[in-house]
Amino acid sequence: MNGAQGWLGPTLRAATEVIGWLYGDWRKRVEERRRAKALDIEKALRAEIAAHLHQLRQFDLEEDRRHTCALIQTGGDGENRSVPMPPRQRHDTIFQAMVADIHLLSTHTVRPVTLHYNQIVMIAEMAETIRSAACADLKVARREAIYSDLVSMRVTAPAMGEQAQAALSRDIARLEAPAPCSAARTRTRHPVLGTRRRRVFCAAGTGPSAMFMLHTSAKSSISRKVGSRLYWQ
Repeated sequence: MNGAQGWLGPTLRAATEVIGWLYGDWRKRVEERRRAKALDIEKALRAEIAAHLHQLRQFDLEEDRRHTCALIQTGGDGENRSVPMPPRQRHDTIFQAMVADIHLLSTHTVRPVTLHYNQIVMIAEMAETIRSAACADLKVARREAIYSDLVSMRVTAPAMGEQAQAALSRDIARLEAPAPCSAARTRTRHPVLGTRRRRVFCAAGTGPSAMFMLHTSAKSSISRKVGSRLYWQ
């Protein structure tokens, strides 16, 4: 009976720690998948923002404001009045497809990204308002002011896009950075069981990614094999 008690306690402790390390390995795999998905999303969003910034830089927005406002004033309020027709443009296709996974982005990245895409939505809504019949019936001064507001929103969009792009680039660099190795050779002190030696077990044919660690008491003589090979560190 004493012999059974002598090995039962250390064995149970060892089994408990094996389960703990297996759970830790499972959690690590979950985090790796989450990390890879977040990286894909951020790269796609950065590409979409870059495309939008490229499109905005193709035009002289202030010159467009002066030219269009002059046409509105020249046309007056009569039958020959000039009504601007801004194109329907949406630069948030990727964002809308991935909005359900926006929680994967880091806290410091979500804010500038959402501000940028909110600005895009507001620009699109303003363009639709200008194209509407209700806007065409407004007085010259009101139509001119509304179109000027649209151009002002487009002028501020590049700065917001650059901030979002910079935040995404910083987070992408963080996610792509190699993770520090957690299986370094160490000796740890357990508050109850005393000094521990770390063993690393690897199942046959699974390679290092399937490793899990088991701590056994330095005083215990247990050396049972878990998996197919036993490695000492």
